[in-house]
Amino acid sequence: DPDRVWVSVYEGNPVRRLDIDEEAIEAWEAIGFPRERIVPMGEDNFWQLGPPGPCGPCSELYYDRGEKWGCGEPDCGLECPRCKRYLEFWNLVFMQYDQTADGVLTPLPAKNVDTGLGLARVAVIEQDVESIFDTDGYQAIMAWIAERSGTRYGESETATKSHRVLADHAHGMTFLANDGVVPGNEGREYILRRIIRRAIQYAGRIGLEAPFLAALSDVVADRLREHYPELSEHREHIHRVLEAEEERFSQTLARGMRLFEEAAADGDLTGDEA
Repeated sequence: DPDRVWVSVYEGNPVRRLDIDEEAIEAWEAIGFPRERIVPMGEDNFWQLGPPGPCGPCSELYYDRGEKWGCGEPDCGLECPRCKRYLEFWNLVFMQYDQTADGVLTPLPAKNVDTGLGLARVAVIEQDVESIFDTDGYQAIMAWIAERSGTRYGESETATKSHRVLADHAHGMTFLANDGVVPGNEGREYILRRIIRRAIQYAGRIGLEAPFLAALSDVVADRLREHYPELSEHREHIHRVLEAEEERFSQTLARGMRLFEEAAADGDLTGDEA
């Protein structure tokens, strides 16, 4: 419903020597967007790669999900910290400056608009659920986790967090392994290793015992096979990558926990022992 869409623009900052982004406001008004639903906002509406590098103001799209998700307070708006009524689902970054290490902005010789919509957030809006983890895609994975572990999503704080970590990391590790990344100690290889090991740690908290990663990746591959057939085509390779790291870390974790229990047996763990 276009009447429930709101827009934020950068309000400016005297430190950056930037005024409110009138150019963005004029662009929205030019296509008929009502001025009363254009809201100036602060530094969250300025994107930068890092202290030095390309940067620029943002204009974000929010969807008013209605009073059902609101806090009921009269000052509730796009930046409300109390509720989930207004959900950002799209962002436009006006990449127009180069920033030096000391914060000086220089116009870029070639400018662009970096734009992206969050598919999972659109699913939240369309399905009218609380978070991305309550959408049908994530719930399908969590149903498998619940059946395998005997612990349901939502039955406790630990169960909820563990289900969310596993469902999220299942996507990450499956796609990284599919793209040819193998666990290691540097760069994207280290990211994959961390994702796998964190998933194993959280699985242990809800009684999901190794080996399980290959089967979990199959849930992801089967759910997305229509759009990512390569996940099914590379199934054996993905299994090998995940199983090898799972076995390696399971041994490390078991050995580490044994050493920890021995050191902490008397209830007093010294700094050297830690």
